[in-house]
Amino acid sequence: MKKKLVVLCAAVLAMVLCFCAACNKNKNSGGDFAGTVNGIKLTRPIFGYAFNFTAEDIYLEGNVPFDKFGTEEFVTVLKETNNGDGKSYFDVMIDDTLEYAHKYLVNESLAREKDGWPSDADLKKRGEELKTELESNYAYYIQYYGYTLEMIALQRFGMPLSDYLDIFPRTEAVEKYNIDWESGMTPSEEELEQFYKADESSYKIITVRHSLLLTQEMSDAEKADVLKEAEGYVEAVKNGTMTFDEVVALSEDNGLETNDGYYDVVKNSGFVKPFEDWAISQTEVTEIPEIVETEYGYHLMVCTGIKGYDDEDVRKNVDAGWRAKQIENELDELKTQDKYALKKLDRAQAEKFAVMFCTMTFDDTEEPEPTEVVTATPKPVYNDAPLNDSVVATVGDQKVLYPELVYLFGTSVNDIVGEDLTFEDDLTEAQRFEYLKSFLDGKYKDTDMTYLDKIKERTLEQLLQFRAAYSMALENKEPFTEEKIQQMNDEIDEYVDYYLTYAGEHYGVKTRDEYMKYVTGMNVNDYKYFNEMQTFLSEYAEEQMAAMEVPDETLKNYYQEHEDVYRTIGIRHIYLPFNDEDSDGTISDTEKQTVKDQAAVLVNKMVVDGDSPEAIVRAYSAAEDATISGGIINRSPASSAYTDEINAWIASASSIGLDTLKTFETEDGIEIMYVVGILTLDGLTGETGSTDITLDTLKTAVGTAYKNEEYERRIKQYISDKSLELKDVSGELVEQAVTEYLTFESEEPEEEE
Repeated sequence: MKKKLVVLCAAVLAMVLCFCAACNKNKNSGGDFAGTVNGIKLTRPIFGYAFNFTAEDIYLEGNVPFDKFGTEEFVTVLKETNNGDGKSYFDVMIDDTLEYAHKYLVNESLAREKDGWPSDADLKKRGEELKTELESNYAYYIQYYGYTLEMIALQRFGMPLSDYLDIFPRTEAVEKYNIDWESGMTPSEEELEQFYKADESSYKIITVRHSLLLTQEMSDAEKADVLKEAEGYVEAVKNGTMTFDEVVALSEDNGLETNDGYYDVVKNSGFVKPFEDWAISQTEVTEIPEIVETEYGYHLMVCTGIKGYDDEDVRKNVDAGWRAKQIENELDELKTQDKYALKKLDRAQAEKFAVMFCTMTFDDTEEPEPTEVVTATPKPVYNDAPLNDSVVATVGDQKVLYPELVYLFGTSVNDIVGEDLTFEDDLTEAQRFEYLKSFLDGKYKDTDMTYLDKIKERTLEQLLQFRAAYSMALENKEPFTEEKIQQMNDEIDEYVDYYLTYAGEHYGVKTRDEYMKYVTGMNVNDYKYFNEMQTFLSEYAEEQMAAMEVPDETLKNYYQEHEDVYRTIGIRHIYLPFNDEDSDGTISDTEKQTVKDQAAVLVNKMVVDGDSPEAIVRAYSAAEDATISGGIINRSPASSAYTDEINAWIASASSIGLDTLKTFETEDGIEIMYVVGILTLDGLTGETGSTDITLDTLKTAVGTAYKNEEYERRIKQYISDKSLELKDVSGELVEQAVTEYLTFESEEPEEEE
């Protein structure tokens, strides 16, 4: 039932993935500004932070379609759509964003005036920590899917990486200031009750029950038939020929198995607007269903309960809302004072910023860029180092060149080290390199080899298979034309030029080769050489696997052999972190017990009182997925990264529902978990909470894995049939690749003597 604003459109992501740098240019992350508050400039990062709030407000209103977000067309839609006051939504977008930004800058100004505001050096350090966290959290996507930190920042935060690293350390400091501010407030019972009565619709919790008849992708005629069906059910409940339980049993909502059609709704809780609006408008319990149409279909809805100020959860939300409102009121008052007024307002610059964030095109210059004609590689003007054509080994009559070794050594590190290596959060990059070198000198599992020896062995195996696959592909597929190769190289040039222009300073690199070495481990022309081979091989592999037909029996047997990998358990969880309440640097037994007691109360609410688990997740869980999927995560026995106790519980799951609920204590807090779905090749019981995890996607994943293994088997058979070996291996070049990989190159400029 829920739909969240997606800040980065898929088209933008796809273009970046394909090295298309024609859009999303980011030449200036904050040199221009749209105004000042108490001397603090309203730069693009601040505008973007405020823009996200405004965009979500407008999205939730439902008056502006967001399907064109991320394109020039979206700006046109905003300009051509008026609100109730006859004002275009483009102007609304700018005015409301400036309002949010103004209020934020007043807040930051207050925080800066108090002791404890971080220095510029501390803010920069925190920015680097956030960058490291992104690199760590998204390492898999960076390594295997070619994501960059820039792409991740755009998708995750709706702004360029440089903007994110600028604004988020500041907002964290402001939030800390506000927490201290709120802790000093002591609202009376009368004040809280009056606050609730003045805005009851924002805090009351409405429990609804619904039955959904889907109409997605139906024609108008088909929708009309479904509406008649829904109206028939309403009449049947009215005249007593059907109970609402029977109507709910027909629901096509995928959450039916776990919630029996019940949802707890509060204002702005992420439900689709018509669904939420109907719920919030209820003033009493109802028995006869009403029909509500949403983008999903027709909902037959009744109100089963209304929780008001006497409810503990409502009171808790009211208290938090009252404190936040006091801060908001104070900021609104201060905005009117000359000291905190928005001065030097540059409306034209604000409009430029707005267009950037609406189109995800971060280029604040109106002058067209000169188009440079791309000639043969390497371009003389680039001064890129020539291809390193040192021969590492031979396979048959083919020469294995150094760039192949560099790339495959990196992938072998990931293959062998895997999850065995973890870094402490506070290590610098230089310290991480030293720790990695020490780790690789350690014993590899239950063998007499070190990790480094195993990685070298794996690299040489990969080199043989890579070259064998390339030979096999050349025998069965036409090689790329010179025109195709030139096009690929041109795209790489465009990519490197673009990112070096706006991200070079951030990464501490000045040349194209330095940038490419930073992101791929090899120079530009080395990468071009390897990319041509890798792309050719990828196309060949895709063609081969597309032609494979996998019988159902073969697919079933493969699934059974790897069931621990593919059997998927849907789990709804509530994460309650342990908190250092007295800020003494440790978590005491008393502090832990407080969280355990809270967990026991929440379990009682779900199991004994029958409260909606999803509502409790949204109200109490500290996990990010609480608002994204209602706390539902999906794990297989082989992929779970929890404690051994939780992993064993996941592996043993055989039924769904609250009967499976269990509470676990981890190092960081308490996890309350129960099984909501079990997906196997035989079908889905319950739900997974995701349209991306279905029986069809499971079959596709199993089939793809089988085809991958079959393709690898064919390569090994080719090696055997052709008696191929990796010969004349240069130990010196292997050691050179190892040394380069494990050498930390500081981004700090060397001091001149």
